[in-house]
Amino acid sequence: MPEDQRPEGGEARGAGVNEYAYFVANQAIGPWTALPDLDPADLAAAKTIKVSFTGNLEREIVTNPFYFRQEKFYLRAQIARIHHSTKLVPIGRHKITEREEKSELPFDVEPNQPEDPEQPIPTPTTEQMSQKKNWVHYSKNILKTNKTSHAIGEEVEDREKEVDRLLEADPYEPRLKPITDDKACKGNGMPAWILRTYGDKMTYAMSNPLHGTKQYNVVVVRSTVWPGALSYFWQGQWGELYIGDGLKHEDLSYYPVQPPCIMDDPDEKPVHDEPNPPEDENSIQA
Repeated sequence: MPEDQRPEGGEARGAGVNEYAYFVANQAIGPWTALPDLDPADLAAAKTIKVSFTGNLEREIVTNPFYFRQEKFYLRAQIARIHHSTKLVPIGRHKITEREEKSELPFDVEPNQPEDPEQPIPTPTTEQMSQKKNWVHYSKNILKTNKTSHAIGEEVEDREKEVDRLLEADPYEPRLKPITDDKACKGNGMPAWILRTYGDKMTYAMSNPLHGTKQYNVVVVRSTVWPGALSYFWQGQWGELYIGDGLKHEDLSYYPVQPPCIMDDPDEKPVHDEPNPPEDENSIQA
């Protein structure tokens, strides 16, 4: 997206909620369309409405509360909310970047490098990833400002005091937070994450003793807050998928939409005087 078309007040491309660019299509063979960069106002609106997607990016969304923008902006906001809430990684694969002074910026994470290059960090086993405590959040959380970081202007006199005020009013969630610390899903009280193991759970010894053992089952962690979002682990590999309708599970389920346009009155048939034929003289005499 050209610089002059990017939303004002939003995070720059490659940072925060605009870290990635997204392309969408209604079918696998395309055509693919780039979604716009995210505006904080779109994120704020997406948290207050619930609209089903149609696949028409240019459709005007009319709902209550009012949100008179196209579907592509709402889709982009929901993608960001899902990504920053459900991207998981195995524990121990990343570490929090060290820094000396207090800052209004969130902590960064980086791959956990071994102290001895000849002894790399062991890959977690399927048995280890079958426990919820070994799954942690990777992405930064979205703040009340609908960004992933606070900003302090140069005109602030006491910077440290302003940092304390910001972090108290709108704190960051801890980086690499275990999913066991997530709150239960609103509305049904279910745990935020459900873990299941699928397939053969046996451990097999490899023909070459240097290759150790192998397990062929798959660990799947599903989100109840964002139905359709899941992370998987299989033979030392992990990733995430989303197959859903783009809607969050919440305790609120009634989002009234604006009523349709009132229909015009039907065309009325022409009106004529009541027929009144002249009286018959014979009948009068009788």
